[in-house]
Amino acid sequence: MPVEVEIGSEKIMLHFADKTERLSLDASTGDLNAVRHYLGEAVRSGPSPATERAVIRLGGLASPWTTLLVEALVAPERRFRQSAASALANSQDNGSQRAVIDALCDAALNDPDQMTRSNAKNALAAIAGADLMGCSQLGARRGFTRRRIAQVLVDAEAKEAESQGQAILGDPTGANEGWGSGSLIGEVRDVAAVYPMIEILNGTRPGRPEAAARALGYLRDARAVPVLISTLRRGGLHIRPEAAWALGEICDPRAIVPLSAAMIKGALDLRIAATSAMAEIAKEYQDPGCFQPLIRRLTDVPEVRREAAWGLKFLRDPRSFEPLRDALFLPDVEFEIIDFTPKPQTAQEAVAAALAGLDDERAADDFIRLLNIEGSSGKFVAMLALARLRDPRVLTHWNPWWHRGWGLEGAESRAIQEALREMGAREVNDIWVLE
Repeated sequence: MPVEVEIGSEKIMLHFADKTERLSLDASTGDLNAVRHYLGEAVRSGPSPATERAVIRLGGLASPWTTLLVEALVAPERRFRQSAASALANSQDNGSQRAVIDALCDAALNDPDQMTRSNAKNALAAIAGADLMGCSQLGARRGFTRRRIAQVLVDAEAKEAESQGQAILGDPTGANEGWGSGSLIGEVRDVAAVYPMIEILNGTRPGRPEAAARALGYLRDARAVPVLISTLRRGGLHIRPEAAWALGEICDPRAIVPLSAAMIKGALDLRIAATSAMAEIAKEYQDPGCFQPLIRRLTDVPEVRREAAWGLKFLRDPRSFEPLRDALFLPDVEFEIIDFTPKPQTAQEAVAAALAGLDDERAADDFIRLLNIEGSSGKFVAMLALARLRDPRVLTHWNPWWHRGWGLEGAESRAIQEALREMGAREVNDIWVLE
């Protein structure tokens, strides 16, 4: 008979589809066999969405409910195993953590269902990641257990590659499949994973090169720089952007020359990744070797131009004034930001920010022009730049925004107000005026 299960912080209630009665069990002293029985009934009759939600919510409870999740991880019904693997990522029971990790390792390597394997790998990475953040879930032998998790994820990646016929060379049509595994291996942050990932890129170990490059980027280990540079120069169409991204994450100046070449000759996705990596090196080291490669990309498409301007902002080189000025009003598009970085959302805004960082009074008229163009981006950047240049024309554009309350809750607005006060302006009757 179908059973719906609700899990609360203190009670577990089982609702019977053909009865009105309910059974409450205390989460600390409840009858584990009764819960196992009724959940077993749900498994045999096919898990409903309510049952799957119940299994996931079990992950927030401590022993003895973790035992049920471990048992559910080997249930015949794959959807039940999928839910159990997800729930175990949130297990709060350190006492049975070894059994949890054993079960998840086995599921990640051997479960016949791809989604269950994926959920198990995610759960293992989450457990190791929580340990790195200071919320230990690994017990006394933390370093050893994290290394074991890293090794399981590496082995699981190799098995996935072999099962899909992607060993060593990789399958371009399945490139995205490898990114998740690479991210998980990197999230564990165990140096034991560095050399296996290098071996995959060298072609001496089975695995998807895209996943290996992604993992090395997350691991941020300088030992991977030579193989990533080699992959960037001689790799295939789908692996080169991943190698460029990883070099940006590691942020090693040795990558400046090969990244510069990729920025010029590469396809669009490679130019974006290589320019972004160069910008990260410029941000980290303010290396003058980044200047010319980034300047050259200011005439590229908006996606590349945005990354180049972002890097030039940190170099603050006076030689960039004229190129940035020329790029400020080039055709632009707005991007959907999915990397949660503080980068500007458009190329125009990024160029304006880089130009503002030069603190050059010659740019004031360009910022006024930007503010007068309907629909242009970077208006907050332009007003902040004008305020810092102590140009009184900024008040003509700021006061309508202030009066209407447009975007006044953010950090940009607070920065503009601070700059206005520094130039001697103050608010009088909802209008900013110079004293």
